[in-house]
Amino acid sequence: MSAAAEREPEADVDALYRLSPDAFVAGRNALAAGLKAAGRRDEAARVKALTRPSVSAWAINQLYWQARPFLERLIAAGEALRVAQEQGGEALRAAMQARREALGTARERALGLLREAGFGATPALEQRVTATLVALATHARNPPAGIQAGRLAGDLEPPGFEALAGLTLPEIEARTVQPAPATSAVSPGNALRAEGARTDDDAREAAEREAAQREAVRQAAEAEAARRRAQREAAETRASAARRLVAEALQAVATARAHLAHAQEQAARAQDDCAQAEGELARAQAACDAP
Repeated sequence: MSAAAEREPEADVDALYRLSPDAFVAGRNALAAGLKAAGRRDEAARVKALTRPSVSAWAINQLYWQARPFLERLIAAGEALRVAQEQGGEALRAAMQARREALGTARERALGLLREAGFGATPALEQRVTATLVALATHARNPPAGIQAGRLAGDLEPPGFEALAGLTLPEIEARTVQPAPATSAVSPGNALRAEGARTDDDAREAAEREAAQREAVRQAAEAEAARRRAQREAAETRASAARRLVAEALQAVATARAHLAHAQEQAARAQDDCAQAEGELARAQAACDAP
């Protein structure tokens, strides 16, 4: 077997996910057939089991293959936010803003790729794209098993509120007031003011963390609401399609019944004509047989 036939078909699999959703199945089947013909049955079975990406997953895949800097920036922003949660304050607010901006630009580029490919960006589709991008940003550099950028088959759901929003924020470490050196003469009033300043700093930092936490919860709620709207709209779309199919089936049944009634009527007339012709034939034969 040649070296080309022995190598892993990863490049060919990557190429599948660059195809349009309509071309995916044919390309997958052709690749699986080639592997099977080469005696690589296990790999052929693995390729044959690949699922055609949904349109929204396809958009994220194309973001990876055609506009990867947008996705890399979003993932980096998600990782930076994870680190900033340990710092709080201005660092956390800046990281949240950076991720919000990265999410917005990645979303717009993904929707642009959809439009360029001729797909209509419906509200439900936009929400599914957004939810998947939020999930990727949340997982950052540590996606769950089976999730590989560029090879998504379906939409990803953001983790629960706690993971998405980063609600487990570190508590402010208790600060021990170091006693002043014996040689320093600190008046009671100065000591109280210093302690008050430290208390104010702690309170301000706690307030900043609380505000950042509220903002994270708000973003998590928006993402969850978007996911639920997408699910509802997808269900409504499926229900509408099902109702349309039922109406078409009923119309087909009515048409078939009408055709059947017409055919039965024609058959009855044909039987009458046949009976009449047979009667005339009998009479003609009788006339011929008469002396």
